[in-house]
Amino acid sequence: MTADDAATATATAADAVVKATRPKRSLALRVVTTSEIQTFRDCPAKHDFKYRRRLRTRVEGKALAIGHVFHRGMSEGLLAGWRNVEGCTVDQRLARQKHAAIAYVDTDVFEWVARVVQHDPNADYAGLQAFADDTGAMLKFMLVNYFERAKRDLTALVLLEVEGAFSVNVRDALGRKSRLTFDGVRDAVFYDPATNAIELHEHKTVSNMPEDIGKRAEMDPQTSGYMYSLLEDRAAGRIKFLDGSPVPADAILGRVAYNAVRKKKPSTPKVNKDGKVSVAAIDTLAELYINALDLQAAPVAQGGRGIPITAEQAAKAQELAGRGGAAYYARVEYQKTRAEIDRWRNDTFVDASRMRQADRDPRARTRNPGNCNMAWSMACEYRAICLDDTPEIAATYRVSEHTHPEVREAEEMVAGAAAQVSPF
Repeated sequence: MTADDAATATATAADAVVKATRPKRSLALRVVTTSEIQTFRDCPAKHDFKYRRRLRTRVEGKALAIGHVFHRGMSEGLLAGWRNVEGCTVDQRLARQKHAAIAYVDTDVFEWVARVVQHDPNADYAGLQAFADDTGAMLKFMLVNYFERAKRDLTALVLLEVEGAFSVNVRDALGRKSRLTFDGVRDAVFYDPATNAIELHEHKTVSNMPEDIGKRAEMDPQTSGYMYSLLEDRAAGRIKFLDGSPVPADAILGRVAYNAVRKKKPSTPKVNKDGKVSVAAIDTLAELYINALDLQAAPVAQGGRGIPITAEQAAKAQELAGRGGAAYYARVEYQKTRAEIDRWRNDTFVDASRMRQADRDPRARTRNPGNCNMAWSMACEYRAICLDDTPEIAATYRVSEHTHPEVREAEEMVAGAAAQVSPF
């Protein structure tokens, strides 16, 4: 038996296992998500492990864990701003939102740490404890900062849904139903009474400067797909207010609000040996820097250091004030045209066809070395099995019950949040 024959036999055996565990459904029907499409575009081999064989790591990575906790806090906070708020002022509603958003952060972070310890007997306990403390503080700042910066949404818009799972048919160019279904989770959907428009709000956690998101937000195919899902759900009468009443029948599809929240807590201004606040480059907010200057200039009798503020310090404070909060939160707003949505629909049919071919032909499940070797990205979670696809390595992963578990998890999250809004 040649090496190619052996590889084909191994792939055939793996296919048999996948078919035996896959839920029974029409072979002509395919359900896709944005994440699945992007995974296939990145690397067909990774798509095979993740979506055909449904292999998942025992414990999700730090970045994914932070994203899950952030979105849990976001959904709790958003719902708290629109449920049981009769008679509340905007400031009282905002206080409710911030309280609800951070209520479960510490618990969720420590649950992730517990899973790491459970599956890794050699875990660095001290390092994990420090990570939990730092990450919890960072997430609380991220959530509170978002609700403070997006305060206008409370007064100008009406919440329709948060973490809303959807499932819509992808129609062909003639508007006919196809055998392709698009599933996903919309972060938040609002109604703007002033323009009679339905708006899509997406929340992204980023490692770099949030303002940089504007360079690529409009190119994000996910928002095109989500706008398509809103078109379909609006036509079917599935877009409703929280009390169950439908949005106006003539409501139009409005803007996309792309919210970028940086995964970073502002630094505490450094104090030099001479008692003066440093004027060196610092990653912080203007209010924190000004508070440090006030403490420097305050009389010793009042707990300060009695050192006058220098011209350089005043200039640094002005520089930080000029940046506002852009170093930690930014919003990009834009419109999606029907032509862009139609392009997404056409592209999705092409991607689904390629994935269907890979389902049938193991040779189409090629590895993309360019995706594995990007020095600036995180290591692929399937690198071990990609290098050594044996039962022993496969056993180190778990098999997910669902092909797209993120959709099921969103449904459960919203059901829980809707049933019990965090106390204030």
